[in-house]
Amino acid sequence: ASWIRLGVDPPEGAGWTEFRAWRDSQSAAAPTAVVAPDDECNIIYSSGTTGLPKGIVHSHGCRLHWAADVGLALRYHSGAVTVCSVGLYSNIMWASMLATLLVGGTLVVMPAYSSKSLLDVIERHRVTHGAFVPVQLQRLLEEDFGGRDLASLQALMCCGSPLPLPVKRAIPRRLGCELIELYGLTEGLVTTLDPEDFERKIESVGRPIPGQQLRLVGDDDRPVPPGEPGEIVGLGCLTMERYHNRPDATLEATWVDAEGRRWLRTGDIGRFDDEGFLYLVDRKKDLILSGGQNVYPADLEAVLVQHPAVAEVAVIGVPSERWGETPLALVVARGPDPVAATELRDWANARLGKQQRIAELRFVESLPRNPNGKILKRELRREHQR
Repeated sequence: ASWIRLGVDPPEGAGWTEFRAWRDSQSAAAPTAVVAPDDECNIIYSSGTTGLPKGIVHSHGCRLHWAADVGLALRYHSGAVTVCSVGLYSNIMWASMLATLLVGGTLVVMPAYSSKSLLDVIERHRVTHGAFVPVQLQRLLEEDFGGRDLASLQALMCCGSPLPLPVKRAIPRRLGCELIELYGLTEGLVTTLDPEDFERKIESVGRPIPGQQLRLVGDDDRPVPPGEPGEIVGLGCLTMERYHNRPDATLEATWVDAEGRRWLRTGDIGRFDDEGFLYLVDRKKDLILSGGQNVYPADLEAVLVQHPAVAEVAVIGVPSERWGETPLALVVARGPDPVAATELRDWANARLGKQQRIAELRFVESLPRNPNGKILKRELRREHQR
């Protein structure tokens, strides 16, 4: 039999209810409430990385598609034991929970996350599946796995923000399981990089899962030519109903094609290769316009994170009298003896194009993140653009 464990080792006197006792105390009669597929199921708030969070409304029918489609893509089965390591308010966890429940698997909910406690939970409960954000996997790799029995692991998913390539390569090797990178929005859109394509397409975020259609559109709202970058728009059964009490935001997030179909705007810039694999370029709102040239912060961050003295990095645009905007790199150093800021900046600029060069690099103690681990660049801009 499968079950839900409400918490792991809940503290005494904290008011926890044992699930089976609660379940068995309920009436055996069928519920009187009738739920239609179009009825509202939940409101989940967006991460607010570039602006204030918005309430995302999903219907029950939409949520059933999330459970079935994501469950297939992430390879859940009745024997799955899924660890919930992110807050249950997050769509990352909703997708994992719904998929696990649909197939009759087991959920293990962590009261709080730490890398050590995650390893303990994996060993104790023989975890097979889990969903994580990049910063969790980065910190997990810093742990000593010596003597740990992690052989139960089958497939882990990572989503929420781009996964640095060194981490992406290291996770399957260190943990001995498959890693599936997922790109998607709570508003409704999913691609996955499957294990079969992992090595040859490692820089991509895979292809749309069945039932999803993606296009790329330019600033003129027309589809871009093949091979060119553009804003990712999506259409499919995972799409939200609307933003709660925000018809203006719902309209802003809508692109209408020539047939009158309403597609979801993602605000992300991407490109397709000739096999239909999607490559993320950057967030549209994070784009830096320097001297009339488009500079994508993600390209600069991907170079800086390869330096051994860099633990975390974020690049934003700051005002420049000469160029309009120039890139500013904010770096969290790794280890007690970081290199000089100018030395690290010059190291990165030697590996970047002339138009991409970083104007200034500053060391910071930490980068602001939301509860799901995404870097809040709006907070960085507010602090450093003055």
